[in-house]
Formats: sequence, C-alpha cells, structure tokens
Amino acid sequence: MKKVRQLSEAEILELNLGYKKGSNHPFRIRCQIVLLSNENMYCGQIAKFLNKNLKTVYSAIEKYNSGGYKSLLNKAGQGRISSLDSLTEKQIKYLKNAVDNQP
Repeated sequence: MKKVRQLSEAEILELNLGYKKGSNHPFRIRCQIVLLSNENMYCGQIAKFLNKNLKTVYSAIEKYNSGGYKSLLNKAGQGRISSLDSLTEKQIKYLKNAVDNQP
C-alpha cells in the first residue's frame, strides 16, 4: 500500500492550485491523486474513483514523494507534436500571430 507522505498546509494549497488551474489535464490528475492520497484514500479507491490505472496512481505518488510538486509537471517533449503540413504559409503566419496575442 503506497501513500503520500504527510503534507503541510502550504503543500496542500499548492496542489489545490495545480489541480484547479494546472496547464494540462494529466498534471491536474496527478495533483488530484496526491490530494486524495493525503485524505487517506487507498490507491485502489483512487484508481476506481478517477477511472485510472492503478499503476498511474502509484507512479504519481512515487513522483511526489521523491521529487515534490515540480516532479508532477510534464517534462519537455511530452505530448503529441502538432502537424502543420497541410496549412498554407499564410495560415501558419495567422496561427502564430493568434497564439502570440492570446496563448
């Protein structure tokens, strides 16, 4: 049975903020897993509640216990690279401009 170490109030606030306003879904789920583990839920219960694999729950708890909050963030290069091959040069410029104005 894996459990997250006892969290301080500051860590709980940081994880709640990450869960509510995190930049991507997998990061928010990892924050939620750690928070639920801190509330004395078993890993099996967390996996069932979130409809995730038990290995995912174990991994998130291990990451947090060894590296803290920053270890839950996605690393550079994770995720799918978008394909812009089918767009014209004008469309790519428009898209880059739109992203620069409102990321």
